[in-house]
Amino acid sequence: MIRYYIDSIDLSSLGITVSQAKGLFGLPKVKNALTISYPNRHGILVDLANPIYDVRSIELHCHLSASTRMEFLIRTNELVTTLFAKPNLRELRIDYDSQKPLFYYVYPNDGIAIERESKWDASRQLGQFTLKLLEPEPLKRVFIFEADNVQNSRHIQLAFDEPNQQFTVYWGDGSYDVVRAGSQIEHEYSTDGRYYISIVGMVNDIGNLTASQNLVVLWNLL
Repeated sequence: MIRYYIDSIDLSSLGITVSQAKGLFGLPKVKNALTISYPNRHGILVDLANPIYDVRSIELHCHLSASTRMEFLIRTNELVTTLFAKPNLRELRIDYDSQKPLFYYVYPNDGIAIERESKWDASRQLGQFTLKLLEPEPLKRVFIFEADNVQNSRHIQLAFDEPNQQFTVYWGDGSYDVVRAGSQIEHEYSTDGRYYISIVGMVNDIGNLTASQNLVVLWNLL
């Protein structure tokens, strides 16, 4: 079963199922690349030495189910207020395979309009909506980190050697830090467990990344 999470909240716990997902795979379109056109050459010359990609657009076609009208109202309110009506980006996690979950850091760019599919006096309340999400920085590198206080591994330090870029590090516990490469960053986990650390930004420019603890690459580029 494919599971969808927003900030670690399973959408199925709100009675939401996803019937179709678009935009999860592949690369976003290349932003305006430098091109040169010569009158005595076929076509154009394109500078793709370091391609820059546009935002990623994701659509989730969703259905919401509730056993009563009150539950329907509560669930629609939780969808809006608990999941999205707050600052910063949301972490969208999709478990197509439990060994390699997908991660995206998104916001709803087109509002959320829920349409009822059932009458108010129906025994079961049904609704449908489409989550239109944008991921402003579409490329990331994802690692697995096993925090274990017995092994003194709840504390981790990352160091980047690329001095001209800025990255966002999502630690997998709901927190994040913005770090300029060429510097170090530290994080302390409060509990043991498996965490997925995502480094977001111009990850193709990371020359050397060193960590104080063992990290396993989940996705080198996603």
